[in-house]
Amino acid sequence: MDQMSLNWEIVLIRFLISGRILHLPPRSITQKNLERLASLAGDIIEVQKVDISRIVAKGFFTFKVWCDIFKPLCPGFLFPSDGCKIWLPLRYDRLPFMCFNCGRLGHEARE
Repeated sequence: MDQMSLNWEIVLIRFLISGRILHLPPRSITQKNLERLASLAGDIIEVQKVDISRIVAKGFFTFKVWCDIFKPLCPGFLFPSDGCKIWLPLRYDRLPFMCFNCGRLGHEARE
């Protein structure tokens, strides 16, 4: 039987996460904007293709990104629209333990 090599030097520094960005105004839905907004969450792996009617009907678009495990997750951001700024919240799928005080993964409350 072959021995399985155990490499304990590998360090987890980022993780894959999928999510949604909500409430993007219809006139701002372009592939460039979807990619720019998803990049605020992490390094882009995949962004939903532009389908304006589907994105408007659902109220969100989806993305997959690599996130740095040492940085807090982005809860959302202000987006300029019609001379004012609107809040675009991010919703992440299947999050492990997350502290909503510091925005980091790995614990539920600040330790």
